[in-house]
Amino acid sequence: MPHIRVRGMYEEDVRSLAPTFVDQIEKLVECPRDHISIEVVPTIWITEAGACEAYPFFEMHWFDRGQEVQDKVASALTDTVLEMGFEEVAVVFYALQENKYYDNGQHY
Repeated sequence: MPHIRVRGMYEEDVRSLAPTFVDQIEKLVECPRDHISIEVVPTIWITEAGACEAYPFFEMHWFDRGQEVQDKVASALTDTVLEMGFEEVAVVFYALQENKYYDNGQHY
């Protein structure tokens, strides 16, 4: 598992980048491909002026792999998205506790 939630990007764009994201994460995190999931969360960004264009915002939910791996994952995701022409990308990591993550009723 890592689970990635993506906001501020169209589903089609995330679908086109999904193989690249999975390739990158598989190598950097050293986990099986089928443990990696990507979720697109439709969202509306609001400022005091009203609705506005969003920028890509990634939430990475995972079992902590240390700062070095985290930095490499953040850079890989950011670089890939910036190559699409976006000017800003946010990546936030949420470390899950193994004893609080259940898969079919069993914790890790």
